Amino acid sequence: MQRSLAAQKYKKLIQEIGHLFEQARHALADCYWEIGKRIVNIEQEKQIRAAYGANLLERLSKDLTKKYGEGFSQRNLERMRKFYLTYPKSTAPSKLCWTHYAELLNLKEPDMRARYESIAEQNRLSHRQLRKLIREENALLRGHSPRADRRQLGILKDGTPATLKSATNLRSGIFGTATEFQSERLKAQPGHVLVDCGFHVVRTMPRSDVPISTRRPDYLYPATIERVIDGDTLMLIIDCGGGVFIRQSIRLRGINALEVDTPRGKQAKHFVERTLKDAPTVVIRTYSTDLHGRYVADLLYLPGEADPAVIQRDGKYLNQELLDAGHAYAL
Repeated sequence: MQRSLAAQKYKKLIQEIGHLFEQARHALADCYWEIGKRIVNIEQEKQIRAAYGANLLERLSKDLTKKYGEGFSQRNLERMRKFYLTYPKSTAPSKLCWTHYAELLNLKEPDMRARYESIAEQNRLSHRQLRKLIREENALLRGHSPRADRRQLGILKDGTPATLKSATNLRSGIFGTATEFQSERLKAQPGHVLVDCGFHVVRTMPRSDVPISTRRPDYLYPATIERVIDGDTLMLIIDCGGGVFIRQSIRLRGINALEVDTPRGKQAKHFVERTLKDAPTVVIRTYSTDLHGRYVADLLYLPGEADPAVIQRDGKYLNQELLDAGHAYAL
């Protein structure tokens, strides 16, 4: 009983200290905004500008560091100045802590900054989680067309939901097409052919058993769900054809769900688990890999249906369903 009471008091102590610490971090944002405001106001005075010119922040940094210690580097003073200029209202923004705003200040587009600010607030992201989210999205966007528009970023002026490219390619593609693997060093035995099964898997098969096509492959595969890793990533057992199966991590194309250790991230994962619970087979179309080596893919499913051809024809598009349900947003 005593141990239980002590544990409760210790937990309460942790909560109280955490609350005080969060208050201090928010107060720091207020402080830095006010400092930035004063720097901007002083810079606008011709007399001060003439006396110190472009060296104002450098001199401030030296004098303030000498008097108060760390925290007043020239770079940090530039951030404070930018903080005020980015949020030039009557009072400092109070939704997040200074460490969050330091990350947001690196974003040039106001719409994008506002979106990340909203995501961080609603999901109580730490500044590290926010930084990771921004970096991952930027890395994915660099792999897209340079003409990526507001719709691809999931930011629409009229507030309408973002829509992914349709799953037409999945439904119209030729399922199970095999292509011959060409290699100067590796040769098949007489009467056989090397078959490229995808996922860097090559196997030898009798030529009579393989409907070799010279057309560009569609990269369509049936698969079984092994487990849901998070809202946009799954571990699949993929049927590459010819009795070849591969275990592969797949990232859903065109969307991003939040980290699984956030409330909305957990909801996204549970949504996918519930949605695919009665789907014995799914159909995927794979694209290139992302920075983590996961293949980016579209996914079709149909509850209770195991026939890949039926799923390909009538299946539901999981990527878009996650977007429509609000469990992910478009990249």
